[in-house]
Amino acid sequence: MRKERLIVPILAVIAVVWMAAQLLSSVLLNAACAKRWKIWKRGVNGVLTELRVGRAG
Repeated sequence: MRKERLIVPILAVIAVVWMAAQLLSSVLLNAACAKRWKIWKRGVNGVLTELRVGRAG
């Protein structure tokens, strides 16, 4: 194979590996930090209320 024909497949493999790594790190981060996260939601009356993600306690 010529060098020019190898560029596109190599870039495609790099892109797929990069996306898989991003997805994996996102999933691991969510699992590790789910107990500590706080989500704020604006209620009907406009008041921000805190919702906790994960186990209570």
